[in-house]
Amino acid sequence: MLKKLRRKFIAIAMLSVSIVLIAIVGTINIANYISTNQALDARLSLIADNGGTFPDMTPGDFGKKIGT
Repeated sequence: MLKKLRRKFIAIAMLSVSIVLIAIVGTINIANYISTNQALDARLSLIADNGGTFPDMTPGDFGKKIGT
């Protein structure tokens, strides 16, 4: 009886930890996806506004031009 209860508790604990880890990894991946899409959209807008090419800038100016 006690052995069966112990196995059930371990199974529930493992399932709970797995669900939490999946939620954390999923949240991180979604945040990374959104961030990457925003950066790409900003760069595409910069290219579209300049006739299909990157404007001539110094390395420090790039973040100022695209708003990041």
